[in-house]
Amino acid sequence: MAMRRFWAVFALLAGCAPPETTPPSPEDRVRLQETLRSALESPYVLARFYAEYEVDNQVKVSCRGTTRGFRSGVVLVEEESPTGAPLRVLRVGDRAWVFKDGWQDAIGTGLEGLGTGFQNPYEVLSILDSAAAPFVISSRGWMMCPDMKDMGFLLPLLSRSAAAPPAGSRIEGALKSGFKGGPLPTRFSVSNGGSAIWIAKLDIVTWGAAPPMQFDEVPAPFTPEMRAAVRKATEGR
Repeated sequence: MAMRRFWAVFALLAGCAPPETTPPSPEDRVRLQETLRSALESPYVLARFYAEYEVDNQVKVSCRGTTRGFRSGVVLVEEESPTGAPLRVLRVGDRAWVFKDGWQDAIGTGLEGLGTGFQNPYEVLSILDSAAAPFVISSRGWMMCPDMKDMGFLLPLLSRSAAAPPAGSRIEGALKSGFKGGPLPTRFSVSNGGSAIWIAKLDIVTWGAAPPMQFDEVPAPFTPEMRAAVRKATEGR
């Protein structure tokens, strides 16, 4: 139910947001930096992501959903599923748990990287904040992100694509719009120099006061180990 409610709000935002037809100005840079700092310093950020791995323009693997980041280091991810319930992930620092017939530790599975990289709103905001100082604008009117070579940023996608870009590849990142207010839609991609490309998009929708750290419609509560990890992160110990 919560996922469906968010979809309705997200669609409304997308439909009502006016298109940005003029290139961003120096004043837009100042405004953007203020926006990014406000989001980075807020206790909570809500975002929506989509990522895919393509070969010869054919999508081989994809994922989409919502991610809720907490400044304490806790990340809640809900990945949509074509059938059945969404995949729910709790990440606290370098630990992650997935809900599948109860809560399970993600260590040693292809899911242990979920909630990192492009699925972590604060990590994306930090990248955008670094890019806002030089404020390099492409011919498409996008703000380009600094040189990105850490493939760990794409781990939630790479871990499921059974393939990886060549060593030393560069991730091309950009903020597509949002210089004058509203959501902050981003795009990150890397190719193998041939027919394969990995693409990740994160739309940072809102930020502010933190809601409860919980999932709706999950029959099993967090385990004692999960609660202890959340409590430790929240209390800064």
